[in-house]
Amino acid sequence: MWQIVVVGIVLTGAVGYAARRVYISFKKANDPCYGCTGCALKDIKDKKNCEKGHYGHKK
Repeated sequence: MWQIVVVGIVLTGAVGYAARRVYISFKKANDPCYGCTGCALKDIKDKKNCEKGHYGHKK
């Protein structure tokens, strides 16, 4: 019986993780830098947002 409980917990965790990743993928679908950690496009985008006053920075 304990094996079924463990399998149920693992499956619940796996389904929850997959659902969260799908949600994040749809949420970030229009972001060209989604998943990118350090490309030139991200640096340009961050610089433009900073110049526009986004992120709490001032011009």
